[in-house]
Amino acid sequence: RLYGLIWARAMASQMTPALTDRIAAEIESADGNLALKANGHRLMFPGYLAAYRSVKGDGDAPSSDDAWLPVLAAGDALRVERDSKDKGCVATEHKTMPPPRYTDGSIVKALEERGIGRPSTYAPILKVLAQRD
Repeated sequence: RLYGLIWARAMASQMTPALTDRIAAEIESADGNLALKANGHRLMFPGYLAAYRSVKGDGDAPSSDDAWLPVLAAGDALRVERDSKDKGCVATEHKTMPPPRYTDGSIVKALEERGIGRPSTYAPILKVLAQRD
């Protein structure tokens, strides 16, 4: 299996990129009480993914939370299922959250990551920032 993964990585690095279309489907119930939105991708050309498919053997399943959407046409009948891996739609809720507020520790960490200042200058920097509030 390890050799297969190494081979797939080597082959994929020499292959053309995969072409995908980003798809957003808006789905409404017949009575208009339920509206869903599905985001995902549609594979147009497999490219380097073909090398990984030969090793994994699970088709073209996505590795992220984004899903490969099937071909849909206006007026297609769909069914909604909750907590199921079956075909159809799985209802999930997504909320966006703002980034966390900076604390003294997170500011010092950000300064260290960016190479700004030295440990002896962190305290005066934090003092100036606190005075500006």
